[in-house]
Amino acid sequence: MTHPHRARLALRVAAVAALAVVAVACGGGGGGGGGGGGGGGTGFPPAEDLASVTPSATSAAVQSGAGDFAADYLRRTHFTSLVVEVDYPVGYPPHASVLTLLEERLAERCDKPGGITVFADDAIPLSEFPGVLGTDDLDDLSVAHRDLYSDAGSQTAALYVLYVKGASDLDQSGTGTQVLGLTYHGGSIAMFVDAADQGNNPFVTTAEIEGTGLVHEAGHCLGLTGSTVPMLVDHRDDLHGYHDSDPDSVMYWIVSVPQTSPNIGDADFAQFDANSIDDLAAYGGLGALPARVGTSAAPDPFERVPVGRCALCERHAHR
Repeated sequence: MTHPHRARLALRVAAVAALAVVAVACGGGGGGGGGGGGGGGTGFPPAEDLASVTPSATSAAVQSGAGDFAADYLRRTHFTSLVVEVDYPVGYPPHASVLTLLEERLAERCDKPGGITVFADDAIPLSEFPGVLGTDDLDDLSVAHRDLYSDAGSQTAALYVLYVKGASDLDQSGTGTQVLGLTYHGGSIAMFVDAADQGNNPFVTTAEIEGTGLVHEAGHCLGLTGSTVPMLVDHRDDLHGYHDSDPDSVMYWIVSVPQTSPNIGDADFAQFDANSIDDLAAYGGLGALPARVGTSAAPDPFERVPVGRCALCERHAHR
């Protein structure tokens, strides 16, 4: 007999999508989402308050799907601050500009008067990373190195980012694609550093790939698009899972990086579209304020470099 919670978790993990790097493109992108709330969602209920600490923070961290903690991340009701811990392989630390970008995008969307902090923490020995990693391997690394979990007493929500060496077991053999990033639990994101590496690419930097991928995956943690946060207006691309129909949104199923501008550090780089911002604000997050969101014109789509597609969502959509 299958335990009902394990069955639900297995379903949520199956619904998680991966950032797939196209070998012939300049880098990698794509993204993972869970549930199904309003606005055309199918199967999973909207995110609930205190999900990140129920029944306990440590058990919720591994018994959850993408988007389950969206209410805790967006609202100030029970959590007034947010901390993002980033662990990484020795010799492969996250770029400072990537940490700043993720912090800024979360601060623009999450109502946390106590502040949002994104920081690099443990450097993990390379010997701890197997050549191919599945969710169980990511969980083992998290148990060994993760320090912070959501804490209702201090009103601090926590999100975990794990940079890893090696390849994902979700890579599609023979297709030329690699997984770049993965939202594998309600508040857990993996970033595969080998797939993100751009070398001396003159158009797109490794930091831009990592930053775009992490913001995309953070969007899935926040319950986009039509996942555990209902849509006010249907803007989901139904053919590609929980992704945006707007190609200029960071939640589009093909993640792309501009060749020229904006660049990482600019207000409009790796931004959520207006519909996504409205959805998150209606669910307790922050709305579009001029001080938080850039106002420059959208870049010409022909100047954008596609860095990947979400092959898993594509496959699930056509089952």
